[in-house]
Amino acid sequence: MLIQIKPRVERKVTSKVSDAGDDAKTRKKRVPGRKKPEPANFSKDTQTTEHQEGSIADTSVEVHCGPPEDYLATVEKAQQLEELVLGAEDDVLTALSEQTPTAKVKKSKQTSQPCVERKPAWVDDDDAADATSIDIKDSRYRKLAKVGETQISQVEHQKRLKKRFDVVTGGVPAWADLSLMDSAKRHQSDDEEEEERELTRKTGDYINKSSLTLSPTYLEYKTVTHANKAQPHKAPVSTVRFHPTSQVIMTASKDQNLSFFQVDGKTNPKIQSVFIENFPIYSARFSTDGCRVFLSSKRKSFYEYDMISGQLLSSQPIKGLNDQSMSCFELSPCGKYMAFIGVYGYIYILSTKSKELICTLKMNGSVNCITFSSDGEHLYSFGDDAVVYVWQMRSRECVHRFRDEGCLNGTCISIDSLNHHIVCGSEVGIANIYKATDCLVETEPKPVKVVNNLLTRCTSSRFNSSGQILALASLNTEKSVKLVHMSSGSVYQNFPSTAEKMTYPSDLDFSPNSGYLATGTSKGLVHMYRLQHFSNY
Repeated sequence: MLIQIKPRVERKVTSKVSDAGDDAKTRKKRVPGRKKPEPANFSKDTQTTEHQEGSIADTSVEVHCGPPEDYLATVEKAQQLEELVLGAEDDVLTALSEQTPTAKVKKSKQTSQPCVERKPAWVDDDDAADATSIDIKDSRYRKLAKVGETQISQVEHQKRLKKRFDVVTGGVPAWADLSLMDSAKRHQSDDEEEEERELTRKTGDYINKSSLTLSPTYLEYKTVTHANKAQPHKAPVSTVRFHPTSQVIMTASKDQNLSFFQVDGKTNPKIQSVFIENFPIYSARFSTDGCRVFLSSKRKSFYEYDMISGQLLSSQPIKGLNDQSMSCFELSPCGKYMAFIGVYGYIYILSTKSKELICTLKMNGSVNCITFSSDGEHLYSFGDDAVVYVWQMRSRECVHRFRDEGCLNGTCISIDSLNHHIVCGSEVGIANIYKATDCLVETEPKPVKVVNNLLTRCTSSRFNSSGQILALASLNTEKSVKLVHMSSGSVYQNFPSTAEKMTYPSDLDFSPNSGYLATGTSKGLVHMYRLQHFSNY
């Protein structure tokens, strides 16, 4: 009987244990990643069960040595403790399910921002209270009226005004439209704001004007104070020249005065003035290094002024020089030669160091003007036979000749600093511009540009340092100064201005970097202009 009862009791108790385990499993599921604490009695009984060998009846009795109620109470206490510390599993799952759609919404907000209709910041009570109608017959509101209308309400009047405003201004601007402010637009606006902040971080010009192309139709310039305002000449200005390295301008006149002024465009203070007795100055030139000034007049000798020591040195009469006049001369850019214009087609070449005659050049007609190439290798002479002679300075021979087209009497000649163009001025005021390469090969080259804006004799011509502008002047007419844009061949019509008070221009020159243009006049004044396209002096 006892043997039969034990299996029955074992099955019954085992079922209770399994039922209790199932109930615990249904009431409580393990949270992933968490290890459920096991009761001490259960673990001890389990270990005893694993190591014990015997009959099934004995094992069943050992497992359920304690009452089942104690085991369930222990499991329930552990469950309550876990819920208290970690929270119930159902609450955790519910919280996760609630947070998942919220995260999706936030992600969607990062990609696109929906248009949100904003409320007015304030409402005027007077406008809301004023419900009176507006008489459309009034001339102030007639444009807003429709056919057959006599009165409209205040609200309708505001709507029509808003609609009319949108038509005129093009509606809501892009920066005020909230529907366009998505992530891409915001990114683009941030880049633009960054660029604006970058521009405003430093002072100064946003655009460097010297790097831009010179306008062929309109010249930006400003008239500044006269260069010799501190001490004007009492006779016509014969020479105007800028110093090659310093911000200084030199003026010379037949009143026997040589003056130097500092160029600042405002006051132009005088630096020094030298009076040379019985020596009316016809020509004056800076040396290549800018330390000396050579002066000439209608004498058989010339003067040399040392700007460092302040000494005025007179040269001895030149041996072999038959002319009584040495009024006009030019210095070579290399600084080796001085070329004086004589009579009957003679040109005298002197050394700047020894002041002695090197050679004499002779052309068929009379010589009116001469100029050196920028490298000093060639000398160009122009005279009354309208033929330009090209002299090689090493061999002292004429290597080429060409005729100026349509010219009867040549009056001035110049070549740019790059040896690209040559300009020949004539007695009738026409100036022909040639390519320098054509003039060295052809005997009758065709001009690339003919300037016929001067109506009288062309007496002065000058290129700026970069060869972009050509200045022409005529001593026989007031305000007769023309500036030519070399790339296009057009003449600036806004220079000089109609309000400019300029008399007869006698000489002109550009500053080393073309920042200034100076023009000497017959009244002893030197007009100066600031060319704003060029940033440097």
